[in-house]
Amino acid sequence: MSVAEAGLDDRVAGLMAQLSLEEKVRLLAGASSFALHAIDRLGIPALNMTDGPTGVRSIKGLAATVFPVGVALAATWNPDTAQAVAAAIGREALALGDQVVLAPTINIMRIPTWGRNFRSTTSEKPRLSSEPTNYSANDGQIPPPGPLFHLQPRQPDANLARI
Repeated sequence: MSVAEAGLDDRVAGLMAQLSLEEKVRLLAGASSFALHAIDRLGIPALNMTDGPTGVRSIKGLAATVFPVGVALAATWNPDTAQAVAAAIGREALALGDQVVLAPTINIMRIPTWGRNFRSTTSEKPRLSSEPTNYSANDGQIPPPGPLFHLQPRQPDANLARI
């Protein structure tokens, strides 16, 4: 059976076994701040990412929708609304050529002056803050949620440059 015919886990294992050390390092380092290199000889395409707590932030300068911030979505107490926003962000990311959205931000809003509260944190309540991270808008048409972004084990960002 070829790598292309195998299941996902087997395909990943097969491709990883074929990557040279140099290619693995290139994938870790990235092609630019929001892209990973393609590995043409194995048919691995480049991977483009976008920052996305409030929608797609196009690093190419393309227009994109700005959606309500996390705390505004949480204030609706409507999971369907949050899921619809996640799906719209995913569709827009794909339309703009991005495969990974670096969102959502998850954190508990403990200090009101923390710099990331306004745009992405949903609540001071752990249960409510966890909800948006559970939404997978992946129906085969849009990308799944990206990695947990800005997971903050400490707060605020005082002395960030020295941490």
